Amino acid sequence: MRSRALRRLLAIVPVLAADRGGWDATCDASSGSCRSDGGEAGSCCPSGSWPALQPPEDYKPRGMDEFLEDLPVYVAGQPGPKAVVVLPEIFGFAGRLKGICDTLADEGYFVVMIDSFRGDSAAGKANPLEWIAKTPFDTVVGPDLKRVFSYLETQGASSVGALGFCWGAWAFCKASAAGLPFKAGAGAHPSIGLEAAAFGGDEAALARGVAMPVLLLPAGNDGPAVKPGGQVAALLAAAGGSSHEYPGMAHGWVTRGDLRDAAVKRDAEDAMRRILAHFKAHL
Repeated sequence: MRSRALRRLLAIVPVLAADRGGWDATCDASSGSCRSDGGEAGSCCPSGSWPALQPPEDYKPRGMDEFLEDLPVYVAGQPGPKAVVVLPEIFGFAGRLKGICDTLADEGYFVVMIDSFRGDSAAGKANPLEWIAKTPFDTVVGPDLKRVFSYLETQGASSVGALGFCWGAWAFCKASAAGLPFKAGAGAHPSIGLEAAAFGGDEAALARGVAMPVLLLPAGNDGPAVKPGGQVAALLAAAGGSSHEYPGMAHGWVTRGDLRDAAVKRDAEDAMRRILAHFKAHL
């Protein structure tokens, strides 16, 4: 049975960027791949991914856009002992992200979504990977998350989870490996491979360092490492995590997929149900 929060979220129908069904300027319409100057795939999103979306015009977010010093945040819900930090994709607070935050708030979590890119977006970038690499963990994302933890502590939060999409799953894995006290993480269409592709690191070593149960929800066109039985998924399973693949979905479907498609709506609902159950079990 759907919760009221899920019914509200799944009533949001997205509007595709540029035109209904059109690709964002960073993506090739024929292949669905974000391209670099050299014509090679140059993004964390695999070929065939859903493009960037404009926020749905008929949805009014119930949270507030605020700042923690210079860090843009979206805050939803009432302060309390359980909180979720939402780490978005590379397109800012677009698509259904604020609706997802509001859904988490309806389930009793105090929610803070951060924008470590500070208003910038991969949209229109000639080489998204080079752009992503300009926002490293050690000097930008890590300090941002430490600031968020300090804020959450002042709001009474003692059990904090992380929900990441695409880039966001890489970010919370880095945070856990660096010792930030997240209790659990969930990552839809995760791009943990950014550790190697954008930052020259080792994604297996990163996964070994994660110290919390992580739920991975890869799409069919996500890489094999994050799918059940893959190297990263297996390493995260050793810390209590799991992976559930949606083979018929394309990367980005939870936040950017067209909910007028019955299969997309079904699997977006299932993904949100699994995310909520994961946090209920571990926070």
